[in-house]
Amino acid sequence: MVPKIHSGELNSENPSSYSGIWKYPTNRDVHFQSVLDWITNKRKDDDLNGLWRVNNKIYNLETFVKHHPGGSDWLEISRGTDITEAFQVSHIINPIAVEKTLERYFVRDTTTPRYSPYTFEEDGFYKILKKRIQPIMKEVGTGPTDEIKRMMDSIVFGFFCLSILGTFLNSTWLQILAGLFLAMVAIGAHNFAHLKHNWRTYYLDLTWGSSYEFRISHIFSHHCFPNTILDVELSMFEPILEFLPKGNKNWIQRHGPIVYNHVLYVILFGVGFLTRWKRIKEGKQLLRPEFLLVWFHLALCLVIGSDMTSGLTSWFTTQFTSSYFYHLCAFNSAHHTPSIFHDGDEARKDPDFGLCQLDAVRERSDSLIRNSLFVQLVVFGEHSLHHLFPTICNSKLKYIRAVFEETLEEFGENFPAMSSWDHFKGCLEQLRRSSPKSIEERKAEEAKFSSKSK
Repeated sequence: MVPKIHSGELNSENPSSYSGIWKYPTNRDVHFQSVLDWITNKRKDDDLNGLWRVNNKIYNLETFVKHHPGGSDWLEISRGTDITEAFQVSHIINPIAVEKTLERYFVRDTTTPRYSPYTFEEDGFYKILKKRIQPIMKEVGTGPTDEIKRMMDSIVFGFFCLSILGTFLNSTWLQILAGLFLAMVAIGAHNFAHLKHNWRTYYLDLTWGSSYEFRISHIFSHHCFPNTILDVELSMFEPILEFLPKGNKNWIQRHGPIVYNHVLYVILFGVGFLTRWKRIKEGKQLLRPEFLLVWFHLALCLVIGSDMTSGLTSWFTTQFTSSYFYHLCAFNSAHHTPSIFHDGDEARKDPDFGLCQLDAVRERSDSLIRNSLFVQLVVFGEHSLHHLFPTICNSKLKYIRAVFEETLEEFGENFPAMSSWDHFKGCLEQLRRSSPKSIEERKAEEAKFSSKSK
């Protein structure tokens, strides 16, 4: 695969920096689509007629869906798509046994090229690292510790206490603080949403967001294909936020985000909420039980408030605040600076899944984030390892850090960490960027960050 640098927009003739993305995604440039539209379009592009693809084999998992140990949602959502990336990152322990189970549902081989940028070679960085961490994860497990469960539940308890008190006292400051706690609830729930089915995933549904839609946009799209044209967490914000280095960005798109980003942070959860309930009303989306959790919070505010106006005010204040802090952290914590790969930039010649993931993420060097599990839980910490092995709980990633660093050194790779402030500035710089960068140019950008990712 030959790396490419594009001088203009990505389009049907030049769909991606990666030759593995050999066609432009269906309806990618149709703005303001739902994440459900994205998975529908993905099924069209993968063209599997309701079956599942792993590498170059086609499977019919229909009878296995309800028996899937991780929960049925994972297979229901991914029906009719190539799940190679999700399969590889989800099965860390006993992969041979998993593959034997998969073989029971084999239908046929396929010679159609995968519609994906990445490879999983046995002697490549990712597969070697994955093999090396297996004995460690067999010993410590991949699931959450009691400590991180208590942390998560305590944040939720704090949110409810502050929301009740803020509503009862009609205190705007307490309501804002409740919103900050709710943002931490949503970010913490992100960790649990990646794991096998568990009820803490639904903490995210206390916001105007949706854990179900999050699994589609974040786990099946962003985590599998970060910063590529297959990443819906880029396309869903276009043309307002243009993270890819397009040559046709106008002045507002390049310089406006320094102001209007903060407005977007406030309203993004709300826009998703309104879109979701509009689709439900129109019969385009099913009503799921967890969608009602946010209404429970509203009912609580209305009951405790001195009147309907104060109850509604408390609910809106808390929800808008949570949206602001959640998206402030999400957009500025890991993925968007000029030194990080964005589709259109030159891609590495050997598109190993693990190394390409690391090309699209940078760790933060702040000591508070690096040394505190609580802070990591509530600010998307340990992001590099999390992208490599998202189904390993944040509380267990520390056990594989040394092996990760040794393997990086063996492959001659280095990904310097950046401070949170550098990430914040870098996000605005990336939104202004309108020309692609070569690997050498991105490394030159990185040279200013002397802190090594740990």
